[in-house]
Amino acid sequence: NRRAAMEYYIAGLPRFCTQDKLRMIPKSGKEPALEALLEKMGLSIRKKEEYLVVSLADSLAALPVLAEAEELLQGFEVIQGSMDDVFLNVTGKTAETGEGGKAGNSLEAVG
Repeated sequence: NRRAAMEYYIAGLPRFCTQDKLRMIPKSGKEPALEALLEKMGLSIRKKEEYLVVSLADSLAALPVLAEAEELLQGFEVIQGSMDDVFLNVTGKTAETGEGGKAGNSLEAVG
């Protein structure tokens, strides 16, 4: 049944099109050390002005990262993937503006 197949596909989209993210604010002067640690852990890093962001398989994957980085951090935030991420990954556009964007870039709206 075509409808059942489409419903199954749509129900599975959040699992495949979203990723949780860990936003980390390094202590003053500790950004290079934090970057080195995250790279050593094999994590892909996105630099922002005041923080670093890594993508996670799920929220619980933040725990070992935080345990290793604790001494280097001033603060952190775990951001769960949303349906906005799904929309952006499927259409290439943001839901709010309809403008194009890169997949996985929805954190811009959050921070």
